[in-house]
Amino acid sequence: MRIKSQRISRSGLVITVLSSLLLSTSVFSSPWKDSDFISDSVTQAQLSQSAKPQGEESQSLESLKYRSLELDEFAWKSLLQKNTSSKPADDQQDNSAAGLSLVLPLPDGTEVEVVATETSVLAPELAAQFPGLKTWKVSGVNQKISGRIDSTTLGFHAMLVMPNGDSVFIEPDDNKDADRVTSSSAKYISFSKQENHDHFQTEFKCGVDHNSVVKSFSEGNVLQSSAKEVLARPAFNLITYRLAVATTGEYTQYHGGTKTSALSAVITTINRVNEIYERDSSITFQLVPEQLDLMYTDSSNDPYSNTDINALLEQNIANLNDTNVLGSANYDIGHVFGSGNVGGLAFVGSTCNSTFKAGGATGATNPIGDAFALDYVAHEIGHQMGAQHTFNSECGERGVGTAVEPGSGSTIMSYAGLCGTNNIQNEVDAQFHVVSIEEIIDFSRNGDGNSCGSSTAVTNENPIVSAGEDFTVPARTPIVLIADGFDSDGDQLSYSWEQADSGTATDVDVDAGDNALFRSRSLTTSNLRFIPQLSDIFNNEAAVGEHLPVTNRDMDLRVTVRDGNGGVQYDALTMTVHDTGSTFEVTSHTSSRTYAQTDQTTVSWDVAGTNSSPISCTSVDIGLITLDGTGIDITTTANDGSETITIPENAPALTNARFIVSCATSQFFSVSQANLTILDTLGTGEDDTSTLSSSSSSGGGGSFGYMALLLLPLLTRRLLSRQSIS
Repeated sequence: MRIKSQRISRSGLVITVLSSLLLSTSVFSSPWKDSDFISDSVTQAQLSQSAKPQGEESQSLESLKYRSLELDEFAWKSLLQKNTSSKPADDQQDNSAAGLSLVLPLPDGTEVEVVATETSVLAPELAAQFPGLKTWKVSGVNQKISGRIDSTTLGFHAMLVMPNGDSVFIEPDDNKDADRVTSSSAKYISFSKQENHDHFQTEFKCGVDHNSVVKSFSEGNVLQSSAKEVLARPAFNLITYRLAVATTGEYTQYHGGTKTSALSAVITTINRVNEIYERDSSITFQLVPEQLDLMYTDSSNDPYSNTDINALLEQNIANLNDTNVLGSANYDIGHVFGSGNVGGLAFVGSTCNSTFKAGGATGATNPIGDAFALDYVAHEIGHQMGAQHTFNSECGERGVGTAVEPGSGSTIMSYAGLCGTNNIQNEVDAQFHVVSIEEIIDFSRNGDGNSCGSSTAVTNENPIVSAGEDFTVPARTPIVLIADGFDSDGDQLSYSWEQADSGTATDVDVDAGDNALFRSRSLTTSNLRFIPQLSDIFNNEAAVGEHLPVTNRDMDLRVTVRDGNGGVQYDALTMTVHDTGSTFEVTSHTSSRTYAQTDQTTVSWDVAGTNSSPISCTSVDIGLITLDGTGIDITTTANDGSETITIPENAPALTNARFIVSCATSQFFSVSQANLTILDTLGTGEDDTSTLSSSSSSGGGGSFGYMALLLLPLLTRRLLSRQSIS
């Protein structure tokens, strides 16, 4: 069936939130209040900021953006305990009709309504011991929001994945107050990851000093079946792995010194890890009943070397496999958390292996927050689940055959922030690359990871997606990628367009002819991706990790859709690049000017041989586009380099618009260089061809025009009309 445009047009790049008034009109009195305190602990404790790379200054608190809050924890805990709908972790159905309605404060001063459904990360026996340690899965009521919250002896914590891919966190200002007494006025902060990029810089190393110490107990973990075939099957059952997490005495002391406080910290971390694994691979981890026996309070007599990652790994295998401590038969995957600045180390594909299943270790000076949970723990568990590194630069243990991200990369199995001048960004985004998803799903369903864990049937159906047909483009030319997605359960989908070429190891933004050029970006509800992103095109800026190809080559491009309930699907296409020796680009309108309805002007562009084989683009579409996605279709004409056009008679008023010339039969385009203003009044109908460099306006007769859908400009609407899913 054809996907309706109104479904796909919900891009979610503009976050719609409830107003502050919702707090006062809700069925309950809000326990959240704004405050004006200045956080003393947020820089290190909440953002897990380690030292900046050598030679750089540490970020100051003054540059941090956060919202100061006070929480009546008495009222909040009472609210969480009342009318909570308990739900097993293996039930991934839509939460909109069940659970607890909550209003959470966002960093920008607004609030968002979510539904929280209890999904314990504790084994039932352990949960019964600690009825006050609770975790929930949350989903947005009016927006595509997902996330996790918890209430422990260390307070309340929230991680929300927003529609634009940003992660929002709500944390206690002092997150190391062990066994805190519930207060009527506790200090909290709410902050955005995207707004605080520099504060998420870490020193995490997957292997000491970036040397080749990522271990494998076997000769790699080559996919045992076609990864695309794996993802094409019906939605997977949910696999629950019994996770044993040991903690060093130093880690426990960092979190307050008691086993309960250390358990609380581990719960927060694993709850966030589960958010990613359940969504991307239908896998969840549950802490074993014997968990308290693995949490050490005294560093002088624990079995671990907190400052030696290699020793930690070997010691954890010996300790957890000891039948006097736990025993290999009583867990599926094991890990140890430390507080030394040692990074991470793991045996690749060790889950379920009777000898090496405890082969995972993670240590950080500040073992807390998003950086620890995702950059560190989710990354190392990814190795244990069969995933290799995805970064392509030579800055560590590069994965052969999986180096599909330019530079440092930005997804969980990347080295974001660790590759110096090859960094794409400082921190990982809360998602796996499609290649990592392939590895994890194949390992857990067809490989050694299928020999343990418990499988629970789900009623969720996998979404379906089409990337469209293969196409050919000229070198050095922007492109737009458009997918058609559909979900029979009615789940709103998130999209991610990525490149999957693992070629020659290169520095970022170097085209070696076979390597990764296009970075992964945060998940979005928009089905399209501009490369480079429109803001960089309009500002004439070169975005790191979106280097346009300059050689003759083929590029493997894939779009992955997620339904948020463990359903994942992808489709691929091949983009062939042909270097004609020149660049397809708009050459007119290099200075700003103003037009009115019915004005005429001549748009010129360099054809650059694109009207000949193998590109064979014989006609182009001409229109107007703005940075926010508003657009006007004007005409389709021969790809001959020049056309006199008329501003449509019913054209809306536009500011900072550009002329866009796009191939009518492919997916490449170019926009003019200067901002234009379009008035929603009739002009004189004159042709301005002789005065294009002038800043005054002239006019002419016109034709019908219309406003493009928000964030779906004319190019994408035209391309979308040619695609459908049966």
